[in-house]
Amino acid sequence: MSPDLAVGQSITGGDKTFDSVQFASCESSFTVEKYFYGYLYSSLASAGTYNGRLTFKTNLSGVGVQLGASMSDTKGASGNGWITSGSSIKLLTDDSIGWGAMIYMSITPKLNLIKIADSVSGGTLSGKVGYGQANGNQGSANIDINFTGTLSASGCTLSGGSDLSFTLDDVQKSELPSVGSTWGESSEKDISLSCTAGTNVYFTLSGTQEPGTSDTSILKNNGTAKGLSVQVMDLHGGGNHPVNLNYRWSPITSSGTTAKIPLAARYIRTGDLTPGSVDASATYTLDYD
Repeated sequence: MSPDLAVGQSITGGDKTFDSVQFASCESSFTVEKYFYGYLYSSLASAGTYNGRLTFKTNLSGVGVQLGASMSDTKGASGNGWITSGSSIKLLTDDSIGWGAMIYMSITPKLNLIKIADSVSGGTLSGKVGYGQANGNQGSANIDINFTGTLSASGCTLSGGSDLSFTLDDVQKSELPSVGSTWGESSEKDISLSCTAGTNVYFTLSGTQEPGTSDTSILKNNGTAKGLSVQVMDLHGGGNHPVNLNYRWSPITSSGTTAKIPLAARYIRTGDLTPGSVDASATYTLDYD
């Protein structure tokens, strides 16, 4: 679930429709019963109205569910809707049944999960949501509507730094006297994140390592200069640490506020120097739990 969702917005990204199920047979016999009805009932407590629909509390804190359905029978009657008040809605009325006729009724459930509080608990959604009912004056038949699924309440949104570009000043040979010498740290650039409280965010930098070196933090120089390349630096906590390629590290345990990953770049000498351009690239990946 995205941490940017506001109260009242859909967690599921909109209405979800499930498979149709035939659940009742109705017979008009003995000149007694000629009218049949289809209803949808909720089994949950109300959490209020959101977007014009009544929303019901689930077993997860901060998560509500809206309940709807379509119904049809084999005589051609049909109807659909969502519960907007009370705890039920009449979906179908069939008064065209001849004496002695048999009809069959089907229901297609619909759900929409809604964020109903600022704080949302992740976990397993479970339990009875409601039931469909075929009803006549001689009795009724019900079918339960249950749901189960897992909701991950953790999540992050990238709010800045999707594409970072570091510019380094021209460097003189005298600034890099030996292999391993570094110079010219760029200005800081930040990857900005908004995360749900408690989310662990992992950062991985991938790219091509400079040939001829065992140092996994040195990116391959695609420019014309020789003996010179680039490192990406992690500036967390006032530090200045080279980022090793293809190493997954955790810079953030989110407190629920905007967090950032501060980065910079610098030159590093890798061999005999020949003048020319320096150009290196890498890709970062963020994942979280």
